[in-house]
Amino acid sequence: MSPPPSSASVDVWKTFVLSRFGSPDDTSRPASTRTAQLDHELEIMQDPHILVLAKRRRNDSLLCCTLPHEVLSRVMWFAQAAWSPERSFPSGEVSLGWIVVTHVCNSWREVALSSSSLWCDIRCYALPVSAVPALIERSRQRRLKLSFFNYPDGDAPLESKMSALRQLWLSQPIRTYARELIIRDTVSRWSSRSWAQYLRHHMPKLQEVRITLHARGQRIGVILPDDFLGPGSLPTALDTVVLANCYLPWTSHLFGAGIKVLDLTMKLPEETAPPPSATQFHDALSRLTNLETLSLHNVFPTFSDSRHPIIELPASLGVISLVASVPYLASRAVKTLQCMALPIDTRCELDLFHESDTSLISDALSHLFLLPPLPPSELLLSSVKIVTLLSEEWISGSPEYGPHGIDRPMQYRSEKRLSVQNRHEETPGMELLSLLHLIRMHTLTRLAITSDAIQLFSDVEVWKTTFAAASEVSCLALSHTPELFHLLCALTETVTDAGSETFALFPRLKVITFNRDVALDSRSKPRDASDVEAAQLRLALLNLLLARQRTGVSLDEVRAEAGILGQEEKQRIAEIVSVRIFEEL
Repeated sequence: MSPPPSSASVDVWKTFVLSRFGSPDDTSRPASTRTAQLDHELEIMQDPHILVLAKRRRNDSLLCCTLPHEVLSRVMWFAQAAWSPERSFPSGEVSLGWIVVTHVCNSWREVALSSSSLWCDIRCYALPVSAVPALIERSRQRRLKLSFFNYPDGDAPLESKMSALRQLWLSQPIRTYARELIIRDTVSRWSSRSWAQYLRHHMPKLQEVRITLHARGQRIGVILPDDFLGPGSLPTALDTVVLANCYLPWTSHLFGAGIKVLDLTMKLPEETAPPPSATQFHDALSRLTNLETLSLHNVFPTFSDSRHPIIELPASLGVISLVASVPYLASRAVKTLQCMALPIDTRCELDLFHESDTSLISDALSHLFLLPPLPPSELLLSSVKIVTLLSEEWISGSPEYGPHGIDRPMQYRSEKRLSVQNRHEETPGMELLSLLHLIRMHTLTRLAITSDAIQLFSDVEVWKTTFAAASEVSCLALSHTPELFHLLCALTETVTDAGSETFALFPRLKVITFNRDVALDSRSKPRDASDVEAAQLRLALLNLLLARQRTGVSLDEVRAEAGILGQEEKQRIAEIVSVRIFEEL
């Protein structure tokens, strides 16, 4: 509750009112004239503009209302990104989200209304129909991002409101300025909400279209109309198409030279969409002459026994991702990759869920890691994933990534990734381990291994045999786990070659990095070493460092995350080689 006004303030206002209304004993004018003038004074005092002026002056005293416009613009930008307008279902109630900050004060409102870009990212179901014209006016004919997010079925009046919003937002005056169109709905509601008829209209400035349909147990595929986005040619600006659980005919004019990003996903592939033939697939991709990113998830052609032409992918292709999450599609995914000629610098990912088909994985490994013209310099290994890099910097040796950086998004030149899961394999990774010889080990200079992969190497001999050809490795990044003992012992063993003694494993090793072990998923946690295992690791590491020192090929540095090495152990190691401790990021 506001404090009562002070007597001084009351006296000032009384004096002001009396000065405007004069004395009741004034007889210099007729009574009717004087009354009319006093009525006019009352109207002025009650005028909303006067009250607004007073409130503005009051707001000017608040620090938040004196912020520079540049700062307010950033505040608005962050608010818009994190606080979107929403509509609650089934009630249909609307929350304005970030728009409420326009009511803080006049300064905030002026900044918001003058920043047309704030009004271009629109949740189309979140606002009432009556608010649409004002919002469009505030966008000042800039390009719009129109998002239609799935909502549950409501009663007839609510469904009618949502239908009216779809019709209004995709009407000619608005769709003309659409830059990005995002639709998230369900397969079952696609027809009832008449989406097909809304997508037949031309959107001349459309750059991105993203349609995601959730199956929710449906077995009926959604085919987008032949005249998708209008008959004839596509919008000239359209370069990104992302479709999930819906598809276009492979002869569609959408597969054209303007497309740079193509992402196709089917969760229930065979039951919802007929796969393309190898010829249809070849013809469609051949028309994508400026493609930069290609992602196919359970969308692969069928192959007959006859030979199929190689698809020459454009030099612009930077990323290709093929994912087969259904076992019977794994072979098709591999064959799809085999019929593609990839540019040298293309980053490639192949993710397979398969049925104990070793020959299939062998084919995938050979094609990914043996055929590329540029041999890899860095290898990252987990129990289910192999990653090779061609990079000048040591990616897995940085505190930011470490061995478990294997799960980060692809971002380096000529990066190749193979992820394999065998639904029948009792020990994940054994199949992959048996095929590591298909990787060009002799060119590797850097190696990173996660704890789940380290556990697959049962003894010293397995380490020596598997990496016998990797004689150029100089940098090693490892998850710190009790199973490291066998590797540290293997790094100590020597062999005699042409009368001289050399190390059997990684003879050129210069740097070892130890990273904290991390949980592989939410259901597991790293295993702590017992007292005996911890002592064995310390002894094995010291033996390794001393053995390399005695033969004149000492390591240059041991790196470790804080907490891995004890104080005494760190001091002892520092007497032999340089020690660098970095904090966990």
